[in-house]
Amino acid sequence: AAFSSRVGDISQRLGDHGWTVRATRDASSAAVRDGRFDEAMAALDSFDDEQLTDFWKESFTADRAFIHLWKGDDSAAVDKALDAVAFFDDVADPQLRSGMDQYRAHILQFAGRWEEAFEAAMSIDWSTTGAGLYEAAQAAAWTGRLDWIEQVESAISETSFRGRLADGTELLIKGIAAGLRGERDEAAARFDEVIELFEPIVLGYDLAMVRAVYAKVVGRDHPRAAQAAQHAHDWLVETGSHGVMKMWSAGLPSATESEATA
Repeated sequence: AAFSSRVGDISQRLGDHGWTVRATRDASSAAVRDGRFDEAMAALDSFDDEQLTDFWKESFTADRAFIHLWKGDDSAAVDKALDAVAFFDDVADPQLRSGMDQYRAHILQFAGRWEEAFEAAMSIDWSTTGAGLYEAAQAAAWTGRLDWIEQVESAISETSFRGRLADGTELLIKGIAAGLRGERDEAAARFDEVIELFEPIVLGYDLAMVRAVYAKVVGRDHPRAAQAAQHAHDWLVETGSHGVMKMWSAGLPSATESEATA
């Protein structure tokens, strides 16, 4: 987020409007993943429609709807977001297409349309981004579909992505697969590794997601999984991410459990 903000400042000083808009959107997206919704919306609102091309208008429309999905305060947000993303269905650029397919998969998760979300995520060209496998793995976890996570396992073995995020994603996939196979101790060990790896490098949403998925596939009766679920719950409550709480309810503590740890 800080990097995007610096890029935006430099772009403004240089008079490069396109890069200013791009950096603003990137900063907004980072703020969303960190639960700073007012800041994210303010960044998007810093441009009037007449300052934006149709491309950026639709991007910003989707982003605004996405913020409401996270907050859970607009029942029409799924349709608004999907309509805006559909604008990019015919784009030729492979990276843009992959990014929008990932966006579509994430939106469909909020709607509980898990099969469509999985299909959208698995359709992404893995030579351009590994992010689709990240989304597909979550769909497998929340639905308990072992056959889905096995497809993701097979796919990630064919990618060439490296680095801490890629390593963490691979560990996450292994943890989900172990949990869905009933190998709880193995799954817990993999999730603990993901959390240790991710804590210094990812934003709040992604860490909360790992913790909630941990609890879902390992079970909240496992002590470390229960602790992970509580950490995820606390972050979601603190940031007002009520739409995410609804989506992840199976991996979060019940009201009784939360009261017991308060």
